[in-house]
Amino acid sequence: MIKKLNNKYFKKHPIKDISAAKITYNMTAVYDIDDLVNKTLDEGYKPKEEELQLRDEILKEHDSEKLLKYMRKNLTLISRMELYYRILEHEEEMMPLIKKRAMTSMQDEFIENVIYFFIHCQEDCCDWILQQYNNIRSEYLKSQLCLVLGHRGDISMIEFLMGEVKRFENLHLDEDFEQGPILALQLIKDNYIYNKYEKLF
Repeated sequence: MIKKLNNKYFKKHPIKDISAAKITYNMTAVYDIDDLVNKTLDEGYKPKEEELQLRDEILKEHDSEKLLKYMRKNLTLISRMELYYRILEHEEEMMPLIKKRAMTSMQDEFIENVIYFFIHCQEDCCDWILQQYNNIRSEYLKSQLCLVLGHRGDISMIEFLMGEVKRFENLHLDEDFEQGPILALQLIKDNYIYNKYEKLF
């Protein structure tokens, strides 16, 4: 299957410079969230008092239900970073709550936080994603979940992801949802090549 991910395939299904999936990809694959926050502060950004207050509230929060509610809010980068720390710290309690909410949520802020959580948590969520995929309500979340498969999956995911590229393209939606599985396929290809050559040294 890996041979199908050649230049011809990505020429037919190109990666766009700007898309929701590309933004998520950059946030989760290219940047370390700490480095991104520090870079923002170094460039002169001064958080407002209410931002710092909200960050401190999240810092002190350990109740899983309340953390889940924060995941649905439109947070600034600084507050979102603190939220990521908290939900990953409480992964065992948060996981079933997040999975349950993800099945029906249509809220962009929550979906984006779910993706970061699934990519960085200890549990490998790939099996759960594949098992529950058709039951998930949001097409946007489905597209974004493909990125999780790209980050944490392997070449066994290729056939599924190629099928999702075709399905999203056939839906003719205004959104670029096909970019999620396309980027995931590029991730799997890159990881396969990296692992292959790493074994030579």
